Amino acid sequence: RNTIRYRNVKTYQLALGDRDAAMPMWLSDTKHDYSSSLLEPRKHLGEFPEIAFEETTSVQVTTLESWAEREGIDRIDGMWLDMQGYELAALKAAGPILETTRAIILEVSATELYAGVPLWPEVQAWLEGQGFRIEQQHWYRQSYGDVLAARADRRT
Repeated sequence: RNTIRYRNVKTYQLALGDRDAAMPMWLSDTKHDYSSSLLEPRKHLGEFPEIAFEETTSVQVTTLESWAEREGIDRIDGMWLDMQGYELAALKAAGPILETTRAIILEVSATELYAGVPLWPEVQAWLEGQGFRIEQQHWYRQSYGDVLAARADRRT
């Protein structure tokens, strides 16, 4: 609905993740539908008491690798991943397409807002191990923020 007027934007009824399968998604209420996640809410419930998670639904999940192969995508210049704690799992399952990626903006956690969410030091170490350099960080609260990571060898 938000991108229908843009001919160069294609949308998919898929969630990105670490496998190709149907998985349960925890749905936040419609007023705050930006908090839905493949991970069960934990400290999120205390930090954001105004957001309720009242049900789950089954969603089709795919890896970046599978999606890129199906769509004939051979490189990704930039990604913006806001997946409520599932970003690192999706990146780890990205396969060879990750090597072509120049930059990633992703949401990161400093506390366990969702069950099993990798915390920022783990995400940072993994990104740097993949050849990314942390260019910018913006923390919204002490619990989460956004990070820009760019390929150290592919800056433009």
